[in-house]
Amino acid sequence: MKLSSLLLALLLLIVVGGGGWLAWNRLMTPRLPEGIVVGSGRIEAREITLAAPLGGRIETVLIEEGAVVEAGQPLARIDSPTLAPALSEARMRAAGAQAAQAEIAAPLAEAEAAMAAAHQEMERALVLQSRRQMSRQSVEQRRQGEEAARVALAEITARAEAIDREKTLAEAEVSRLKALMEGAEIRAPIGGQVLYRLVEPGDRLEAGDPVFTLLDPAKVFMTFFLDAENAGRVPKGAEARIVLEDHPDRVLAATLAFIAPDARVPSGVGGSAAPMVRVKAHLVPDPMGLPLGNLRTGLSGHAFVRLTDTLPWPDRRALRP
Repeated sequence: MKLSSLLLALLLLIVVGGGGWLAWNRLMTPRLPEGIVVGSGRIEAREITLAAPLGGRIETVLIEEGAVVEAGQPLARIDSPTLAPALSEARMRAAGAQAAQAEIAAPLAEAEAAMAAAHQEMERALVLQSRRQMSRQSVEQRRQGEEAARVALAEITARAEAIDREKTLAEAEVSRLKALMEGAEIRAPIGGQVLYRLVEPGDRLEAGDPVFTLLDPAKVFMTFFLDAENAGRVPKGAEARIVLEDHPDRVLAATLAFIAPDARVPSGVGGSAAPMVRVKAHLVPDPMGLPLGNLRTGLSGHAFVRLTDTLPWPDRRALRP
């Protein structure tokens, strides 16, 4: 009997003490002040799909799904056996055209000089004819000489222009193939997180086939809903704060990027629910915030919005639904 009374007293002490601690904890935790509204949502992010710039076989893959990569970091390499021979051929064409340019330079200069001399001689002949100091036959001979020089110059000019075009095309092909060979090493266009790795070494690809999907950390957002009255009081571009359920001790800054112009009942909610306004908040990139590797899409959380800019943000402990 004495032991039972002792156990009962101990149990009562635990219950009273636990209740007291809960009451004290609730009392000491700041409450969400009036003028701040909250909505629930999930983290989303812009996805960027990287495509193969050329066809070939995947030679190496350098990263795994979930890896955080920097802009310009190599992700994989494609082996395309046709590129090197094609580049060599294009370089030979460019070199041949350059040699042809050098060969035709002297004949072209001679033809231009001959044309200038024939034209000058023709003008002199016309002056002499006007003074009756040169016969019509001599003038005609000079006219024929000028025409022959013009035809010769036109022919060699056309050949020189064709060589120039060939050199331009060959050099453009060299640049294109070099870019493709550089593109055979697939690099990250932005810093971000690898969401999907879609290839393995040995896979054969066509140009344009998807290779990786990256999450863009500069375009991370949360979509949530507010009641129509409060949504109408919040301006686009207003500040917001986001607290994720998996990271309740971190407060992430955000700005409202979109407020729907109409109110609707969210999908999956009963017909008796009040219409709500869809709001999208973009997270502000913060090097001191949550590491990118932990900021996964699909994380649930709560978005807090001030109804007036003059209201100070409360202690982070008060930012809870």
